[in-house]
Amino acid sequence: MASLDRDALQETHEVPALLIPARRTSAYMKLLRKHLVDVPRYRTVATCDDASQKKILLSRLLPRDDPASGLPQEAQAFLRQAIDDGEALITTHSISLSYDHFTAEEVLRKLLPSNIATPTAFEHVGHIAHLNLREEHAPYKALIGQVLLDKVANVKTVVNKIGEIQSEYRTYPLEVIAGEDRTEVALKEQDCVFKFDVRDVYWNSRLQSEHQRLAATIPQDALVADCTCGVGPFSIPLTKRGVQCYANDLNPRAVDFLKENARANTCSTLRIAEPSCARSFLSQLEDEGFACSHAIYNLPATGIELLDAFRDYSGEPPLIHCYCFGLSRSDAGAIADIHARCEAAVGAPLPSQSKLLPSPAAREAAVLAESGFAVRWVRNVAPSKDMYCASFRAPSPAKRARVGSGAE
Repeated sequence: MASLDRDALQETHEVPALLIPARRTSAYMKLLRKHLVDVPRYRTVATCDDASQKKILLSRLLPRDDPASGLPQEAQAFLRQAIDDGEALITTHSISLSYDHFTAEEVLRKLLPSNIATPTAFEHVGHIAHLNLREEHAPYKALIGQVLLDKVANVKTVVNKIGEIQSEYRTYPLEVIAGEDRTEVALKEQDCVFKFDVRDVYWNSRLQSEHQRLAATIPQDALVADCTCGVGPFSIPLTKRGVQCYANDLNPRAVDFLKENARANTCSTLRIAEPSCARSFLSQLEDEGFACSHAIYNLPATGIELLDAFRDYSGEPPLIHCYCFGLSRSDAGAIADIHARCEAAVGAPLPSQSKLLPSPAAREAAVLAESGFAVRWVRNVAPSKDMYCASFRAPSPAKRARVGSGAE
């Protein structure tokens, strides 16, 4: 079925049920609330011809002949006692299910061929559901898009990635497979409003908690260089909080949206550079006398490579927070690999004291970064590839000079 026939999804199931006195309905519902019929938008209590009775509908996972046997100890004891006392009677109830009662995953599992994997993962960006469908899904993409449009709250457009990253702006081609042909979104994150077009800029809603974690470690009196800022997931909330930020991005469209977002969030003190490479931005900071205390590189594919700009940086060394991809955290060499790559980029030794921290440990990483080298795991992106945040203080000009002279 390459197109959606909602009427084709009609099913009838016999579920276990309890016939009980109507006056006792609340007591039964309270104790059995986690074990009621597991169907969205389906009533869990049925009326009877005898108004003095009600029928409690139980989960399809419970045995129909002895539903008590599938319950935890407290609920099981309660129900067996009620049955022994003659207050509750085990029965069944026929429920009719239609398209509206199934989740998106259930619908797709029923409609797609058995040899086609059911796509369950997507990114929710504003009113858009963003999929990365496999080649095998191509004949069914319209069906998949329509199901998500029907089933996922607040989704009005479903898009699918149809190619790899093709530009230095980290964007990729998308196709609209269902709903409105509208890819400019507005959403809220950290009590800030963000507007952008998913075709023109990079955004990952799965990183919302990470944005908030790192931002929370930056003190109020900091001077932040947001070197690869995108549309402002770091610089907008920080500036709104009163932290001074200077933001830069290579993508002109990202800078356009950043300026719009700054106006929408009244970030009047946010300084925004004209679109440029992060390397030249660091030189610009020196020229303009912006002595940054923190430098954020939110570009995991090439962020470490951009750190070579610190080889010629003569200002006070800031704390660097650089996102990067690396080996799986289960690999014993994951930290050493990131440490070596950062050392090679900045052209000077970095503290050997290093530690792999979990995602929430952003404050611990910030403390360690003052004198050591912190690597914080952010998320898994592929079977053998993870995303990290490396935090450390940039090497001082004197230290780089000693290395250049062969003193170290």
